[in-house]
This record gives sequence, structure tokens and C-alpha cells, in this order.
Amino acid sequence: MMPSPDTSLIRELLGPDGPHFELLAEVDSTSSWLLEAPFADTPASPRAVLAQAQRAGRGRRGRRWLAEPGRSLALSLAFERAGTVPPAPGLSLAVGCALAAALSDDCQGLALKWPNDLLRDRGKCGGILIETRTGSARLKPRVRVVVGVGLNLLAPEDAQALIGQAASGLFDGATPIRLEALVARVVLAVAEAWTTHEREGLAPFLPLWVRFDAWHGEQVVLNEAGQTLARGRSLGITPSGALRLLTNEGEQHIVAGDLSLRTERLA
Repeated sequence: MMPSPDTSLIRELLGPDGPHFELLAEVDSTSSWLLEAPFADTPASPRAVLAQAQRAGRGRRGRRWLAEPGRSLALSLAFERAGTVPPAPGLSLAVGCALAAALSDDCQGLALKWPNDLLRDRGKCGGILIETRTGSARLKPRVRVVVGVGLNLLAPEDAQALIGQAASGLFDGATPIRLEALVARVVLAVAEAWTTHEREGLAPFLPLWVRFDAWHGEQVVLNEAGQTLARGRSLGITPSGALRLLTNEGEQHIVAGDLSLRTERLA
């Protein structure tokens, strides 16, 4: 189990305007815990939840997210607003860019893999999952967006056997920063990304994507359910967050979905 962090210090680091912060000893999923909470009469303020142990973390399409006790960080943030309109495209990319920028000074070798993976030295060290729930209170519609973040502090002990791909940790071979500072930095980065993305969309994050794009200019292959969908050279992303892929038939724009991206030599 993760060492118990000092919640009062985390709240102090988040500041009076930061998200409300809660620490749970054990939970199936921090994202599910937030998604299933009842709606209040008015849209709730941003809320962050960290679990010391998570039994059923998940990634895209319900895949299991491996969270080894003491070696990983599992947290989620919930944001609410009136109405039922989902967030604009590219929120997971915006969050990834914000996290990479916030952590890069202390975690060398960070990069982003479209659409929602954080890499360090070509191994996966983090993932982002966006989930949305609509509801109502006093007949007024609400939309709640939950941003789940899973981070490996150290590489899983047998990642290839457990998840079938190379994995890494933020602090493999490096001195980790204090846990409370890391949590606060991640929470603030996600919250700021949400606010900026709500106001301006993906545009402010595009320069960061160029900076951290793991596969820019490389020959890649896109797979889904074991089948190859496309091959070509990665050209980055569009302003709406689609992958730009130069194929033999010309440039294609691939939208986020049940896709994985690998370099040709790793496919």
C-alpha cells in the first residue's frame, strides 16, 4: 500500500482556490467513486480523490490499469457544469500535455503517445481516462466529467507479462520528489488543463504536444483488437486532437477510439 501522505500538506499546497481533496484508504476505482456520487442542487466545485490502494482501476475500453501498491499513483478529478454538452475534443491530450510539462523538470525523458499515454524512455508510465456522466438535480441538467490519472512511480515488476508492453516509472533510477508535492502538482496540472480546455479548446496545448510527441515523424502502425487499421508516418495531431497519419493513400486523420499506436520496430 502507498505510504499515507499528509493530506493537510497536500491541501495547503493546492491552496484555497484548488480542488477539494480527499484521500481514500482503498477503493475499487477513484473514477467510479466520483462518477457514482449523487448530483447536488448546484454544480459541484472541482474535486480530487487519491486512493492508497485501488482494486479495479481501468484504462480505455474497460481495460485493467495495473496499480502496484507502493509503486503507483491512482487519482481522479471531477468537474461539473450545467447542461449536458460533453467536453470539447482533445481533453485527454490537453491533460497529457499539462502533466508532461508539470513533471518534466523532475522526470527526464517524458513523452506523450496519442491518444492518452505518458511515456518515459519509451515505456508507458502513465495513462489518462476521461469519463462523463449526465444527470439532473431539481430538474436542472448537469454534466460531470471525471479525469482519471494512473502513474507508475516505479516500473511494474513484471510489466511485460502483466500488461503485454514495456512500462517504466517516473522515478526509475532517479530521486523521487516528495509524495505530497507530486500529488499537488498533478492535481493542479489537471485542474488548470480542464479550465484552459473549457475556455480555449486544444489550441493552447498544441505547442506542448509538438514538444512531447513521442512518435513524431516515425513510421507507425495503428491496431485495434489485434487487426492493423493503418500504417504510415506520424505527423502530429490536428487542432481537434485527431492523429495525422501520412499513408500511401495520403494524409489520414484518425480520431480517438479503441486504437493503440506502436512504432514499426515495436509492433
